[in-house]
Amino acid sequence: MGELVRAQPGETVLDLCAAPGGKSTQIQESRGDQGRLIAVDPDPKRGSRISENVERMGLSGIEVVIADGRELSLPQPVDRVLVDAPCSGLGVLGRRADARWRKTDASLRAMIPLETSLLESGARAVKPGGVLVYGVCSFEPEEGVNMVRRFLREHHDFEQEDAATFVPKETVTDGFLLLYPHVHGTDGAFGARLRRIG
Repeated sequence: MGELVRAQPGETVLDLCAAPGGKSTQIQESRGDQGRLIAVDPDPKRGSRISENVERMGLSGIEVVIADGRELSLPQPVDRVLVDAPCSGLGVLGRRADARWRKTDASLRAMIPLETSLLESGARAVKPGGVLVYGVCSFEPEEGVNMVRRFLREHHDFEQEDAATFVPKETVTDGFLLLYPHVHGTDGAFGARLRRIG
């Protein structure tokens, strides 16, 4: 998802679902550790893991915040927000075969309110002209395409940007990043890049 974020030096980035920290450190490294990144997770143990990874990599611009991303309130809006939301995980079943027996329609539907709340929180945190990236490790429409299309219908101050500008075109469908294990040889995933226009 870091490719869709494309943080620039000097910008402030919010990673709303940061643990274990791989995305945060990748984003920060990609811009030479120039700028502030706020890495949020509600669990102190996972927050400690982020801090350990940040320290191990020698990055100084990442601040770890222990908070529920749905309720996070920042003193001022930020340039870019990443919401790589907790999800059904249906995109990673290829390497977690045991999990497939625990997945049901009900377990997928149970994630929708959390994902919606995190997306809404991310939208509140990004400044006009800023970028909001939403992603899940699932290719289910309820968690990806349908979620974002509903969000855009309800938020006229956001517009979709074509993911093909930032990632290989063969991984993009209708402007969204959509990875399928049987097509791309990777985990399944969805990503959308949105810009706040007002």
